[in-house]
Amino acid sequence: MNGKPSANESISKLDVNGYWSLVDHEMNNHNRASFEMRSAVALAETETYGVHGTFKGLYDSGSYTITGGFDQLDVTGTRFVDIKMGPSAGNSMTYNLWQDASIFNAGLYTGMEHFVDRWTLSAGTRIDFNSADSNDPAPRFQNMDISSEHINFSVSAGVTRQLASSTTAGLYIGRGVRSPDVTERYINYLTIGRDSYEYAGNPNLEAEANNQADLVLNSEFGNFSLESTLFASYMTNYISAVINPDMQPVGMGAPGVREFQNRGDAFFSGFELGFQYSFSQNWFVGLNSSYTRAEYMDDNTPVAEIPPFESTLNIGGSILTDRILPDLSIRRVFPQTRFNEEFGENRTPGFWLVDASVSSTVYQGITLSGGVRNLLDEDYYEHLNRQFNPMENPSGGYLPEPGRRFFAELSIRF
Repeated sequence: MNGKPSANESISKLDVNGYWSLVDHEMNNHNRASFEMRSAVALAETETYGVHGTFKGLYDSGSYTITGGFDQLDVTGTRFVDIKMGPSAGNSMTYNLWQDASIFNAGLYTGMEHFVDRWTLSAGTRIDFNSADSNDPAPRFQNMDISSEHINFSVSAGVTRQLASSTTAGLYIGRGVRSPDVTERYINYLTIGRDSYEYAGNPNLEAEANNQADLVLNSEFGNFSLESTLFASYMTNYISAVINPDMQPVGMGAPGVREFQNRGDAFFSGFELGFQYSFSQNWFVGLNSSYTRAEYMDDNTPVAEIPPFESTLNIGGSILTDRILPDLSIRRVFPQTRFNEEFGENRTPGFWLVDASVSSTVYQGITLSGGVRNLLDEDYYEHLNRQFNPMENPSGGYLPEPGRRFFAELSIRF
């Protein structure tokens, strides 16, 4: 157990840091076909700052950590639309996108690790105070209670057992609570998702809680290594963007409005599995797979925006004493047959994707690589791909990925 502290140590880390950032952002449609009908410009300014401090102490058979701090986020944004064609040509509209929203979060975390022979015991607690408000509410929000305060309590615990010199198993359980972010609370009719719907915030959202258990196994047997994780999660007050037929979009071409809501309780389960085998000193083969199944508890409908089961096979190695490094990747994504029709999802077909590359260090710090991506020239798209705007491409309901393409790259490390 190389993580066990020495008996004469008492303080491992003391760290205090702060940050500040300001982003002034502009989005427009000037290079899109819709510019012929209307000019749309969205201006947004985001300011974030905070202070955090961490103290880590050690004792004979373990360590403990105390972390505290606060974060402040302020967002303003306005959308300007000038209509060029149609019966409203010559008119202009202005939309308050972010409503001069602000979110403050102060948190305190305490955690510990305790070592007993081959066992490692860990536990942690966190409490957060989260406050949100709007200084310039849009008309839809003016008759609502737009300010909110949440006190969130999270807790976790875990136990790890070293089964052999190269095999470790662990069980972790925890409850994590998060408050809705600024988009979920205050966005005002803006297309921000993976489709053409406009999104509307909801300042009355409850905090979302995740109750999760993970079983982890890591092992190495000679040339073979294995990493696996099984998980199950029960989420309460799950936040999702739900199509609200009572709300009408403000922009042209949007099929409707998605409002952020506490959709209900949901159950997630799945796994991540990876193994690698070195069949010689210079060559290896690896396989990584992942799958998540998620459904709402009230009606057993699938949760939206969940990727399907997929696996990736990698074969790589070295030639001429690590001077040339070839790599072959074969990815199989299975059809996603569990989709949420209420959310507007559809079945996604599966596909194969093959990439091949070779790289070489031509000089110290300089690497030359090249190869081909999508070797089979597969016509495919990911389940989470953003849909086309029906006003600009009525025949397209999905966004395909590029076909076969060759590449060459030169990397320089300083």
